[in-house]
Amino acid sequence: MGRPKGFSREEVLEKAMPVFWKHGFADTSLQELERATGVNKSGLYTEFRDKEDLFVACLRHYLESQGKRGLLTQEPLGWKNIETFLKNGPLNKGGNNRGVFPSTRCESSLSFRMRLMGS
Repeated sequence: MGRPKGFSREEVLEKAMPVFWKHGFADTSLQELERATGVNKSGLYTEFRDKEDLFVACLRHYLESQGKRGLLTQEPLGWKNIETFLKNGPLNKGGNNRGVFPSTRCESSLSFRMRLMGS
């Protein structure tokens, strides 16, 4: 029986998102993820298959949490909500208007798309 983990998956995702946000998928190192999350490489690989799995989990967590934040679901629905989301979204702290995970360079990967869609 293994030692119980000393971190929550949600906490790791919340701490890893800004690292991917800042550096993008390709330029984010495992060392940066370890520093940001406080979880060592062994712990990260126990929870996630690889860096791409952590990245996809971050994206899913981000998208799932948007419904709770309500920016895109306020009435009346429409382009105004999207504009507000892009200007004031949860990762847009400090005037960063680059959009959601702007530096992702793996969006053309078929396996990435399949994993993001849950296939």
